[in-house]
Amino acid sequence: LAALTDCRALLVDHHHLRAATEAARYARGLGLPVVGDIERLQPGADDFLAAVTHPIIPRGFVRELTGEQNLRAGVRRLQDRGVELVIVTQGEEGVTAFVGAEELHQPAFAVTPVVDTTGAGDVFHGAFTYGLALGYELAENLRFAGAAAALSCRALGGRGALPTMAEVQALLGA
Repeated sequence: LAALTDCRALLVDHHHLRAATEAARYARGLGLPVVGDIERLQPGADDFLAAVTHPIIPRGFVRELTGEQNLRAGVRRLQDRGVELVIVTQGEEGVTAFVGAEELHQPAFAVTPVVDTTGAGDVFHGAFTYGLALGYELAENLRFAGAAAALSCRALGGRGALPTMAEVQALLGA
């Protein structure tokens, strides 16, 4: 946990949920933003979601967790449980952040060729966390992470086309 005193943002995932939840709580106590990557229902999921500041979850997991078929109704249920910000990835439809009653949608970026989407979600999570460390606001960060994730689909495998910052900025027109 001492390593957290020297970072600007933390990314935790569901593979070791209890440890990730404790690390998230500790980081939040230090005032750090914490991105949470969880995509399947398991004991402790609610505690995990409450511990992170920026939960990024796939649309299907919202349905699984809340029982709601309608995305907005599912997100409202999560917000009623105390999850203030919910970021929902939607594949080729992009990503939507829900903050209170506000929705902020970022369409997916078109890149060619799309060879393999394996790892695009992981790239999104990592880029979003990096954007937080750089101080990006939510809308800017959704664009940044979306561009990085789209570019990662240009080659086979989860690491075949990890983009450089220059490639991401070129796609963003920066």
